[in-house]
Amino acid sequence: MLYLLVDPNAPGAEALLQFDRLSIQAYRDRGVTVNEISHADFADWLEKEGKEFAKAHENLQYVSLAKARGADAVGGLKTWVVSPEEAPDWHTAPGTYPFGWGISLGGCSHNFMLDLTSKTEPRAIPLNLQEGGDPWAVPLSVEPKACTPRGHTILDWFSHSKPRPFIGISMNGNRVMQVYPESPAEGAGVVTGDAILSFNGKKVSEISDLFESLDGLNPGAEADLEYQHEDAVVKKRIKLADYHEAVEEKQSLEGKPLPDLKGADIDGHEVRLSELKGKVILLDFWATWCGPCLEELPVLQLLWEKAKDKGFVWVAVSADDDQETWQAFVRNNRLGGIQLRSPEWAAKLFIASFPTILVADRTGLVRCNVRGAEIAQAVMAMLVAEQQGRNDTDKARASP
Repeated sequence: MLYLLVDPNAPGAEALLQFDRLSIQAYRDRGVTVNEISHADFADWLEKEGKEFAKAHENLQYVSLAKARGADAVGGLKTWVVSPEEAPDWHTAPGTYPFGWGISLGGCSHNFMLDLTSKTEPRAIPLNLQEGGDPWAVPLSVEPKACTPRGHTILDWFSHSKPRPFIGISMNGNRVMQVYPESPAEGAGVVTGDAILSFNGKKVSEISDLFESLDGLNPGAEADLEYQHEDAVVKKRIKLADYHEAVEEKQSLEGKPLPDLKGADIDGHEVRLSELKGKVILLDFWATWCGPCLEELPVLQLLWEKAKDKGFVWVAVSADDDQETWQAFVRNNRLGGIQLRSPEWAAKLFIASFPTILVADRTGLVRCNVRGAEIAQAVMAMLVAEQQGRNDTDKARASP
């Protein structure tokens, strides 16, 4: 076990270091050999080996260091700061909240826990500590778990913690790429190719401008939308929808076949989803600017390394606007799988939240939408079940 000690420059570093010590001792009490390193040790290692590792995302570098040290797993503590302005939205007191992160090099599991229950003093609570298990729930092997409908778990707590107002468009810059069926945008007459000019009086040049204007609004609120259709400027008053009802329930892909999308990978080779049938497909919609997406990358990379020869394929679909930024990130981090950049794929599948990770079986049928530790569990469960099915078929054919 490689445990990364807190960066002394991190928020609440002194308190975090105390939690570090408690966590490390909890591992040792369970017979785990812990190799501690500091951020200074990590920086020294990067200086010596940095040419082989990207500076783009630290968790991938931590995994590389853990492998170099021969560790079975790697973990540590970080912080999440809630400002007074953000506190009402997150339903908690302002402050610095610690959370643990861990990645199993063998099992590809990634879990974290935030304790927001005390409302006064932030505390990091190791998962399963009371049951005598791994303090940070970092298993050394994957226990396959069949796909189940997504619930409101700790892993998607962030995305479900507050209402999400929804207009119903995907954009590249301010140009509309897709309009969701039965959405406020469709009701206002917006079509693919239109340009969004302003929202509630704020100029819109990029999708981030739209997100900023939506911040603080709730589903059901009314807002002014101005857009250009051909040579005309159109102004409409719209009523915002609820993202969960409009997308996660109505547009869910679970139980439906993947469409035959095609595109070019990072090396210019054509990729067609129909040609991947016969394998378990993990379709990962992400972007380099998406923090939660980057947190998932070590899990996906390690899962690909573990299962790529077992009938599994990882298709990572970036929504980045800038091709050079995306290419540099993928190549610097030496990401595996099939890497392609296609905002159009996300639009065609009505993907409006990143990351979105879908797992399809060998027939191309989407079985589940997963996050965190569920990713490896779902893929491995599908591979194990299908291997068992082939074994049973072979036995039946061999029987007299």
